[in-house]
Amino acid sequence: MRSHLSVRLLGALLGAAVLSLLPPPAGPRAAEPAKLSVLLLGDEGHHRPADFAKVLTPALGKVGIDVTYTAEVKDLTKDKLAKYDAVAIFRDSGDLPPENEAALLDFVEGGKGLVAIHCASHCFRNSDKYTALVGGRFLKHETGTFRARVIDAQHPALKGFKSFESWDETYVHDQLAPDIRVLMVREDKGGYEPYTWVREQGKGRVFYTALGHDEKTWKTDGFAKLIECGVRWASGQTAGPDKDVKPFEYVEANLPNYIPGEKWGTTGDNIKTMQKPLDPEESMKHMHLPEGFEVQLFAADPDIYKPICMAWDARGRLWIAETVDYPNERQRAGEGHDRIVICEDTDGDGKADKFTVFADKLSIPTSMTFANGGIVVTQAPDTLFLKSSKGDDKADERHSIANGLGHPRHARRAEQPPLRIRQLDLRHVRLLRLRRPDRRRPAPLRPGDFPLQARRLEDGVFDQHQQQHLGPRFQRDGRGVRLDGQQPAQCLYGDPESRL
Repeated sequence: MRSHLSVRLLGALLGAAVLSLLPPPAGPRAAEPAKLSVLLLGDEGHHRPADFAKVLTPALGKVGIDVTYTAEVKDLTKDKLAKYDAVAIFRDSGDLPPENEAALLDFVEGGKGLVAIHCASHCFRNSDKYTALVGGRFLKHETGTFRARVIDAQHPALKGFKSFESWDETYVHDQLAPDIRVLMVREDKGGYEPYTWVREQGKGRVFYTALGHDEKTWKTDGFAKLIECGVRWASGQTAGPDKDVKPFEYVEANLPNYIPGEKWGTTGDNIKTMQKPLDPEESMKHMHLPEGFEVQLFAADPDIYKPICMAWDARGRLWIAETVDYPNERQRAGEGHDRIVICEDTDGDGKADKFTVFADKLSIPTSMTFANGGIVVTQAPDTLFLKSSKGDDKADERHSIANGLGHPRHARRAEQPPLRIRQLDLRHVRLLRLRRPDRRRPAPLRPGDFPLQARRLEDGVFDQHQQQHLGPRFQRDGRGVRLDGQQPAQCLYGDPESRL
C-alpha cells in the first residue's frame, strides 16, 4: 500500500515539476487598432503627390492604415467616400466643384475625418467653405531647416509622436479659424506660426499640418508617425481630448464688463454669469504642455488662497502673494488683507508641505523679485523692500523705495517729483539704482520685476505715467525696461555706457 502511495506521490511531484518548466499560458493580447481606410487626393503639381503616396502608403500600411491614391477631384462623391474613414489631401492646384465640395463637407460633418497635409491649405482657393473646413489658408513661404515645436503634447492627436528636425518650407498662414486648437508651432521672427492644428466640424474632425514639402521631410523619422496620428484622430479612432473632462458650471454674478480695445474704464452691460472654479485635478486636464513636460500639483487651497503673483527662490521655495483685496478693494498702507507666503517642500516629494507667512497687511501686491537678501514687491503706488533680518522668514524690515508709480487714480501725482534713473545698463548691471531728485542717496535694486511705465521729460529723467500692467520685461539689447500692458508699451532707457 505504501509503495502504491509513494509511486502516486512521486508521479504527482514529477507532473508538477514538468508543469513548472512549461511557459505560463499567454495572457490576453492587447487589442490591435482596427484597420482604417484613407483616400489620398493629389494632383499633377510640383509637390509630386504620386511620389509622396509611394513613400507614405507602405509606411501607413505597416500600422494598419490602407491608403488609396487618386488625382481626380471627381472621386469626392458620396458613394465613393462612403468606403473610407478619412480623406487626406496633398495637392495645391485646381478648383473644388460645388458637388464635390458638398460631398466632402457632408463626409466630415457626418462623422468622418479630413487630414490636410502641407499644400492642402493652398488648393481649392475658389471654396471659402473648404478654407473654413481646413481652418486656415496658406499665404506665403520661405525655406529652412527647423523643428516645429510641440506645444500641446497631451492632445490625443499627437499620441506617441516625437518632434523632428528637417528642411521644409516655412509656411505662413492667414484666414485662421477661431476654433483651431494649435498643437505645433514654428518660431518665426520673434513670434510663432501655427504649424499643426486640429478642429471639429459637425460630428467630424480635421487635422492639418504644414510640414511635408518633399522627401527631406517625407523620409524623416517621425513624419509618417505624425500622419498616422492625424489619421487615427481624424477618423475617431483616438479618443477626443474632452472625453473625461467635466462640463463647466456657472453661477449668477454681477461683474463689471470692461470692453476690450476701448478707453480704460469704458464698460458695457455687467456680466451676469461666472464660471465656478475647477478643482486642481480637473484644471490640470485643460492645460496645454510642450513636448517632454508633465503637470504635477505643488500647492492648492486650502493651503494657499487666490495667488496673484509668484517667484521661486534659490532654495526651490515658491513665494506667492495671496490677495483678498484684488481687484477693487485696495486698502491704505498697512491695512491690507493680502500677504506673501513661502511654500516649501520639506520632504522632497514634489509637493509643498510647509507654509510660512513672510509678510501681511499688504494690499494688491502685483509682482515681486528677490534683492539684497530680501524681496522687492510692487504694491501701487509703492515699490516696497521687505526683509527678514533674523533669518526666520518673517519680514521685520519694510520700507518704500519708490512711490507714485501707478495709475493716476492711485497716485497723488501732483505731489510726486519725477523719478530719475541714475545708471541703467542691463547687459552688465548688477545693481539698478533709482533716485528721486528730493533724495540724496539712491535706493539699490537688482534687475527684477517691478512695474513702471514712464515718459521721458529730459535725458535720464522720467515722469510717472498711466500703467495697466503687472510687470515689465527687459529689452533684449539689455539697455532698458520694456513696459508691457494694455496701453502701448513704452521703454525706460539709461546710458548704455554707464557701469555700476
